[in-house]
Amino acid sequence: MSRERLLRTLGIAVAVVGLIIGMLPIPHNGDNTCGSAFFPDDYFQCPAEQSGRMMLAVIFLVPGLIMIVAGRGGGRKGGTGAPAPGPVAPGPVASGPGVPGMAGAWPERWQPGDLVIDVRGRVFVRASGQDERVGRPWGYPRPDTLDVSGRPVVPEGAVGEQEPIRPLTLLVRHGRPLPPFPPPAGG
Repeated sequence: MSRERLLRTLGIAVAVVGLIIGMLPIPHNGDNTCGSAFFPDDYFQCPAEQSGRMMLAVIFLVPGLIMIVAGRGGGRKGGTGAPAPGPVAPGPVASGPGVPGMAGAWPERWQPGDLVIDVRGRVFVRASGQDERVGRPWGYPRPDTLDVSGRPVVPEGAVGEQEPIRPLTLLVRHGRPLPPFPPPAGG
């Protein structure tokens, strides 16, 4: 679970607790005639209990609302404020040493979060630069390609550079699917 999703979930839970505290009836002489913190009765029989319950409800509501806003990326649309990514050329993005029969193939330029399919039909996602430096540049995909703030989901590196069998086809970049690869000319 991402940090943003966790903050939002905890914020909702804390705010709900605050609402419940504020709406529960305040007992008075064995019955519920004092109303609640948010909806006092018409006679104001229990002002001390109502103000105490109101403060307790606010103590839960304010941090809950702050966590909900923080979990939405501070209210920014798209999360990072970076411009939307431009179009990316789809199709094989493979070459390099040890790839027989790949004359004219493009050099590999992977970005964290790139979703590719290898020649065997297995799907991999490019991991972070840190995982790449320790020899695990590829991870396994998760159900989502973007997190709640709009950034690509980058898994932990799980396998080495040689695990995805070349050629690789780029399917998703920046969390968005690429258009279908055009058929070869004359074919």
